[in-house]
Amino acid sequence: MKIYLLHNTDIYTHLATEAYFLHNSSENIVLIWQSHNAVVCGKHQNIAAEVNYRYCVDNNIHIARRLTGGGTVFHDEGNVCFTFIQNHSGKIENTIDYKRFLDPVKAFFNELNIPVHYSPRNDLMIENMKISGNAQHVFFKEKRILHHGTLLHSSNLDKLGKAIKPVEGISHRGVNSVRSQVININKHTEMWASPQLMMQDLNKHFVSLGYTASKINETETQAIEKLTQEKFTRPEWIWDYSPKHQVNREFKSYGKNYQLKLEVKNGLISDVEIYHNQDSIAQDLCTKLAGNWRMERILMELKNSIFSEDSKDIAYLFF
Repeated sequence: MKIYLLHNTDIYTHLATEAYFLHNSSENIVLIWQSHNAVVCGKHQNIAAEVNYRYCVDNNIHIARRLTGGGTVFHDEGNVCFTFIQNHSGKIENTIDYKRFLDPVKAFFNELNIPVHYSPRNDLMIENMKISGNAQHVFFKEKRILHHGTLLHSSNLDKLGKAIKPVEGISHRGVNSVRSQVININKHTEMWASPQLMMQDLNKHFVSLGYTASKINETETQAIEKLTQEKFTRPEWIWDYSPKHQVNREFKSYGKNYQLKLEVKNGLISDVEIYHNQDSIAQDLCTKLAGNWRMERILMELKNSIFSEDSKDIAYLFF
């Protein structure tokens, strides 16, 4: 059993690290890590319906997609993450067991007299407010399971709330997040002046349980970097994996009111219409926009249209 205390803070690298050890190791592994300024959506979620895209861009918050299901989470310098990558029996009834992984995390706090308890959904709570979101992915072929979670030590909860509050107007069939009231751990204890100190103690806790402190070697690092670039930073994975969805929003340009309707499938606009006074307009623009779904391309086409003055504001309505 190995434990890795990671010091990189890039979300895409961490997601690639999880995937690498899931598919290229047969050992039971724990990772403890942080990623700064990121919103991470579940594998089957629609990013447009989960994320305030404009707020994230304006505040340098990265948008990522992970291997596991579940809801969208926010990461910053006040958040600590843990990952279990372990073997399982191959039987479905023995795999989806959150407490198998959360029991040692809960015990870590309880042994320090911090009253962490389970919610009915197996979230970790303090005084009935959530401190940890968790998700799992089962790799049946190799009988491996990935379980990871967050721990809110001193996260910016205002930024968290704004980043994962999408603009209305999206309809879809993806998996919606279940919103919960959250609280930071440092509101209940002064034991750790920083999340890094909590990380170090959590690492010691797992070492005391029999895990061996380890470091990622050069060969593994190179493979992880390759996976980061080829998958986890790619828009085809982050955006195009989103389920089909429709956008229906209103906007104003040059003092006139308009309505935008579009459908996105496999990361491309399959149909787009713009209305003014219930009449469909800007047909040439709509034709150019169809088949694309990248901010820079939409912005370029809008700048060359009747909406050029408000092109940036309108472009955000597509996401």
